[in-house]
Amino acid sequence: VIGTVDSIYFGYIHHFNSERLLDIFNQGSVGDQPDLPADILQVHDTHIYHLDTKSITVSPNCLVVKSAVMFVGEEKYSVDVSFKESHRSNLFKRRKAISVEINLPYFLVTGQVYIDPWQRLIGVLDDARRFIPLTAASISGRGGWIASYRFMAVNRNQIQSIAALEKKLELSQY
Repeated sequence: VIGTVDSIYFGYIHHFNSERLLDIFNQGSVGDQPDLPADILQVHDTHIYHLDTKSITVSPNCLVVKSAVMFVGEEKYSVDVSFKESHRSNLFKRRKAISVEINLPYFLVTGQVYIDPWQRLIGVLDDARRFIPLTAASISGRGGWIASYRFMAVNRNQIQSIAALEKKLELSQY
């Protein structure tokens, strides 16, 4: 699923198994769109839900401008990564998880971001990548639209605020 200010796109992105969704949004894909500009993403078998008119457009393929994308959610991973005994877990960079709430125009995202152990939350916004990864993410939007994803990427340039979550309080507690 891909979200922009006024539409939600449900569809598929074709890519090589070696390409992660985050890499496709940050660097582009060589598999499906070698002739497209880096800021354009091709989405196949697309259902476009228009938030303002509450109508749906169906298209066999759609071109989406990445800079207009606020978030992208992945329902399931396309590749099951299994490690052989020769791989060592110490080859992976250790990071700490922080539960966050991210405010985007018209959407609220909660999930976990990962930073280096010495880093503070500002490191998430100071990242050079356009899209920031989140896991165990939930998103809510206009009209009560709510969805959860194992993986989500949020456009850093669309973030209005980010806050570390300790405990979410209901308004009735004030």
